[in-house]
Amino acid sequence: PNIPRVLREGDRVRLSARIDNRAGRALAGEAMLTLLDAATMQPVDADYGNGRNIRRFSIPVDSSAALDWEVVVPGDAAARGPLVVRIVARAPGTPAADGRAAQPDVSDGEEVPVPVLTNRVLVTETLPLALRGGQTRTFTFEELLASATRSDVQHHRLTLEVTANPAWLAVLALPSLSEETSEATDATFARLYAGLIATHIAASDPRIRATFEAWRRAGAESLTSPLARNEELKATVLAETPWVRDAADETERRARIATLFDLARTAALTDRALARLEAAQREDGAWPWFDGGPADRFTTQAIVAGIGRMQRLGVASTGGTAGAATNADASRRLARMADRALAWTTAQLARDLDDLRRDKADLERVEPSAVQVHALYARSFFLGGRVAEDAAATEATAFYRRRAAVSWRAYNLHLQGLLALALHRDPAAPAAEKASVGAIVTSARETVRRSDELGWYWPTLRGWSWFESGVGRQAVMIELFDEVEKDAVAVAEMKIWLLKMKQVQDWDTAPATADAVYALLRTGSATGTATDLLADTPDIRVTVGGETFDNARWGSAREAGTGLVRQTWSPPAIRAGQGTVTATNPGRSIAWGAMYWQSFQSAERVEASAFSGGLANPLRLSQELFAERTTAAGRQLVALSDGAEVRVGDVLVERLVLRVDRAMEYVHLKARRPSGFEPTEQVSRWRTQDALWYYESPRDASTDYFFGWLPTGTYVFEMRLRARNAGDFAGALSTIQSVYAPEFASHSAGHRVRVAR
Repeated sequence: PNIPRVLREGDRVRLSARIDNRAGRALAGEAMLTLLDAATMQPVDADYGNGRNIRRFSIPVDSSAALDWEVVVPGDAAARGPLVVRIVARAPGTPAADGRAAQPDVSDGEEVPVPVLTNRVLVTETLPLALRGGQTRTFTFEELLASATRSDVQHHRLTLEVTANPAWLAVLALPSLSEETSEATDATFARLYAGLIATHIAASDPRIRATFEAWRRAGAESLTSPLARNEELKATVLAETPWVRDAADETERRARIATLFDLARTAALTDRALARLEAAQREDGAWPWFDGGPADRFTTQAIVAGIGRMQRLGVASTGGTAGAATNADASRRLARMADRALAWTTAQLARDLDDLRRDKADLERVEPSAVQVHALYARSFFLGGRVAEDAAATEATAFYRRRAAVSWRAYNLHLQGLLALALHRDPAAPAAEKASVGAIVTSARETVRRSDELGWYWPTLRGWSWFESGVGRQAVMIELFDEVEKDAVAVAEMKIWLLKMKQVQDWDTAPATADAVYALLRTGSATGTATDLLADTPDIRVTVGGETFDNARWGSAREAGTGLVRQTWSPPAIRAGQGTVTATNPGRSIAWGAMYWQSFQSAERVEASAFSGGLANPLRLSQELFAERTTAAGRQLVALSDGAEVRVGDVLVERLVLRVDRAMEYVHLKARRPSGFEPTEQVSRWRTQDALWYYESPRDASTDYFFGWLPTGTYVFEMRLRARNAGDFAGALSTIQSVYAPEFASHSAGHRVRVAR
């Protein structure tokens, strides 16, 4: 038998079978198709239009015959459960006569269980909401409003979700720095960094400490990974993705936020990290990557810069530790380590210059490397009497500073920002070199993108070097515009992008987390001090279809810190008029949320996701169908919209075009297929395409794509399907959704596909 893996309501399909005669004689008989209810095993042929279910055949010896039956899947078949398709062929024997032996009856058959799927798909439409501080906006949920004129739409659930203070998401990333999962020196410093910042934040405002206590008592939802949250709003359950372990890891990491802000415990951990960092520092002042190894230049410079950043934030002197080390003692120990490491760093620059001279290089053509620019940046935190350099180190830093100032166009934006800060802070830099600072800032302003939702940002592909991180680059730009330009508006706009990226990504790397936390905690921006920002949970007021929700309405359902709230409506309380949403944010920082409307709709009547009336959806998905033809000129694709006909055995190409306007983690694309088709690729595997690495998993009714990292760009995926059965099939729409931020989702339009015999 040739039976589809699944059937859908409304499908008109030809079920076929091939009968092979291996009896050693000609056979004549009949074959019968019987359709059975899988639960009761009672015939349901009449419901499927299979009244005339017997086919006669006559087959010569060692030959075959093909038979088929046309059935129509009723509109309520899915509710009845799976179907059993039974096909039996029988040929009578002959009695003994004229001395010939009797020929026995022969028969054969096969039974195939087939799931029957509803043609009414659960469609999740999303409306992202984003509000700047002091802003009132009206959002239009086009799809929900349009449901008033559609009789095939059955409401399922409407959900409103609002996060009043997303700045807390940066704090929730801190436990990733405090994990003792690595003995690397930079990981030890990250634990010290996290402990001191946590203590600094908790000690700065009693309201913040009260928030952590509330989380510890209540087990706040914010402590659950976004991957594991809101299962009912996602197109796939977590267990069906490759990211189950990632979700568990992040949930466990977030749950440690309470212990991180247990000041006595954190003080002990900080003391231990401080002692370990001291022990790891070599006699020459450098740090190895791992204790006992050779000096590592970038690790040493990164730790020096980290100590400088903490001193700028006032963390190293006010965060403090307990027990063996007093606040002042901790600060002195950090400063002493930084001084020794800085002396080694500048000595390396002097050595670099000596190497150039020994090799007789043209010094006027030298472009300092990334690590040399980073050395100038690390050094810049300690200028103004702190740096004691010998003549060789002073000469080398002046040389590399001058050459970098001349060569700044050769660097990417991250390195340009580090260089501009180093030049700005160095009192020894002459006016000609400081002019490069203004040029770098001007260039950054000219290349920045400005978005109503995302703020200011510079879109580039993520690389794998330390100076190719989007989060790190944004943090440096915040530092530059805050310190050099003192542009509070620009800083606030850049912080918006940083928080929006946390909405769709897990900052699971220590460098990205450290950079982001430092940038968000910097003072001097229009959003006020960092601790003021965390203590501020504004009363977000949202009106949905004339019904108003605020803090007084939500009451105790409002989560401490983030201000996370959720409101859900079920039928018959859902109505089209709720598609008009007005929200007010009286706070200083951004707030965000989303509306989710879930409904059952006929697959072929589903229209592609709309992108008007609200924020631009970062995911846009479109779908095209082509018949593949082989001609003298080679393989050609003919669009079905141009009248191309598909016949049994033909290859149908389903092309998905995906557009992404921001880098995202943990994205799931489900490409459903018509029931009469089989994918030519049957094996689940990791694949790479256009520098994109993803997991492809063919299943009975769809092919799933899982993107752990999805950069900004446009991507085209083609799935080749072979037509196995003739008929008229509901073509299933494709959906894409961020599993980390399910408010970002999109789907293609529904369609039907006809396959001729």
